[in-house]
Amino acid sequence: MSQYLDNCPKGVNIPGVANWCPSSLLEIGQLSSYYDQIAIEEAFLASFMSPDLYAGDTPKAAFPNALYLDSLDVGGTLRTGSGLADLPNEEGESHAYSRYAYVDTVIAYNAELACRDASDGNNSCRELRRLVAQRRQRFPIQRWEDLEHGRHIDWPH
Repeated sequence: MSQYLDNCPKGVNIPGVANWCPSSLLEIGQLSSYYDQIAIEEAFLASFMSPDLYAGDTPKAAFPNALYLDSLDVGGTLRTGSGLADLPNEEGESHAYSRYAYVDTVIAYNAELACRDASDGNNSCRELRRLVAQRRQRFPIQRWEDLEHGRHIDWPH
């Protein structure tokens, strides 16, 4: 057991993490979700930054056909914090229970694809974009420094 605990932080493979070892699949899943949110958000933003990103009908930066995640939390979110208990009534500053709007981001991506050629007067598309943007704002991407639990504000970049 001692050999496992000694080698485990190296297996986490995150710079600066010298002593922490995830103790459960839940901890591993939440750590993965923390870094997944970065890739998902960057793909979403890169997909619609400018009209010249399109090659024919497809954005040059796009979501893959399938996304594999460890788990989804309440409201279609990814739990990105390090807290392992049930969600508290109010979120504290520690980021222990932080979440990311995964499902709303996928919906926003698909809404942009479906509505990109719609006229400016298309009320349905305008309302859909507004609603999804509002929902995404509830759980925006959050990054913070917490080496004790493997989170970096500026890694992997």
